Amino acid sequence: LAGPKGCVVVPTPVYPPFLNAAKDASQCIELDLGNEGGPLDESLLRETLDKAVATADGEDVVLLWCNPHNPTGRVWRRHEMEAVARECASRNVILASDEVWSGLILDDVPFTPAGLLDTDVRLISITSASKTYNVAGLDVAFAVVEDDVLRRRYFRAGRDQAEPSHAGLEALGAILDADGGGPCVLTPPRGACEAWRRAMVDHLRANRDTAVAFLERECD
Repeated sequence: LAGPKGCVVVPTPVYPPFLNAAKDASQCIELDLGNEGGPLDESLLRETLDKAVATADGEDVVLLWCNPHNPTGRVWRRHEMEAVARECASRNVILASDEVWSGLILDDVPFTPAGLLDTDVRLISITSASKTYNVAGLDVAFAVVEDDVLRRRYFRAGRDQAEPSHAGLEALGAILDADGGGPCVLTPPRGACEAWRRAMVDHLRANRDTAVAFLERECD
């Protein structure tokens, strides 16, 4: 989307393919989030976006966001997401929000999808059932791009990518089969798979708590 003369901002630390894809396609600038999963440094965000805009010199800039963030696990709070969208919109930066981990939030922290923000930012929301439901092998994901011009550009950029499998589409249909929505498309309140997902998250939380307790006890 940014092109070779444009710029992609990638928050780090990050899942390595994010960084590789940005560096292969465009100029890349890293936004250092730190390793602790702490609050967003809005001043650093503004500074980094300004640097990217200057580097792109009139070409597009894309912020490749991740919410919740991988690998720190930070679930960005609503005010943080609003700040990200606001700073992108004020610079005409494309916000690509990868929300693939939104179904695996272990603690009681509200998830704020970028698509629910009241903003005029150029937005691409990306998600998949692959992480939450362990169906990465079915090769299915989807993006929501409201802006018509941006959506056409997105289609062109991905025209050489593999088509989703029939099994993947069927799995996605089963997961999203729900009467009534919610803030996260992967966790419809009355979805056919929601009881299973909740039980799985409870199990993961218990494993996490056991590991933390062991480390605190044995490594103090």
